[in-house]
Amino acid sequence: MEFKDQENYKELGKLLLMGVVVGFLGYTFFGIFYIFFPMLFMESSVKNGILPTMGVMLGVSVIVGLIFNLLAGLSLFFVFAPMILAFHYMVTSKKGYMPTLILMVVALTLSSVSLQLGLTPLGSVNIEEISEELIQTQIDEIDEDLTGLEASRLEENLRFINEMSIKLIPGLFFIFILIIVYLNYVMVGRRLLRQGILINQPPIFSNLQLPRISILVFGIIIGVVLILQNSGMEIYEVIYLNSIMVFGLLFYVNGLALVSNLLGRVKMLNFIKTFIILAMVFFIPAGAVALILGVLDTLVNFRKIRIKRE
Repeated sequence: MEFKDQENYKELGKLLLMGVVVGFLGYTFFGIFYIFFPMLFMESSVKNGILPTMGVMLGVSVIVGLIFNLLAGLSLFFVFAPMILAFHYMVTSKKGYMPTLILMVVALTLSSVSLQLGLTPLGSVNIEEISEELIQTQIDEIDEDLTGLEASRLEENLRFINEMSIKLIPGLFFIFILIIVYLNYVMVGRRLLRQGILINQPPIFSNLQLPRISILVFGIIIGVVLILQNSGMEIYEVIYLNSIMVFGLLFYVNGLALVSNLLGRVKMLNFIKTFIILAMVFFIPAGAVALILGVLDTLVNFRKIRIKRE
């Protein structure tokens, strides 16, 4: 028992050190390191328990805060702690990987939005004014030799691009959250598996499949958009554009996974399989095929179709 306690203390000590290192690298050099910050504590929550792990995480946040900025340090704990708690609860309850993934996404989204609203209260930032200043700066940097008509067209295009960018912020934010959760979940699952600890986790990419309810949710959202449009509420466009972007990406990835699955089942040569997948990534027509297949795969389970081989 004493030996086991010593091992746990060593594990928690390493966790503290690694957490501070990742926090240091994320704050001083590459903010992208923060993407992998929760992975350390998700793995520890399974191996060492949730209470010691959360205590170490709070300690890491305080240390990073004292070294650099207290608000920035504590923000790490506030943003990622709910996601880690959700992960630990679902894993210890032996829930499926899809409900676990969804709950983690919800937890990280709510904590991130809450922090942002706390730091910048709604209405305190004038997005239109910032956008106008950005457009004017871009116009000023363009060659002065432009004719009046060319300058007018340029300004019109810049306004359209900036307007669309602002409208798509919620969808881009959600996709970023989804990527963070998925990467951390997959890496933790694989790391634990190498240590002989098995948890419910996302399958390999070729076996990844959206639940059938996803197409129903998409249909409901489109129905709500139509109701809002008929009611004259301008917010319908923002909801529509972001829904198309998010679900379009989900169906597209689902289609890629389906194609990878089918090619694997027919024992396709690896270089041909890689070529087909890359074609669907880089060529729009092939990507459209993947998108359509992804939608159809939520209606008809192609993966259950038996493929006869000679």
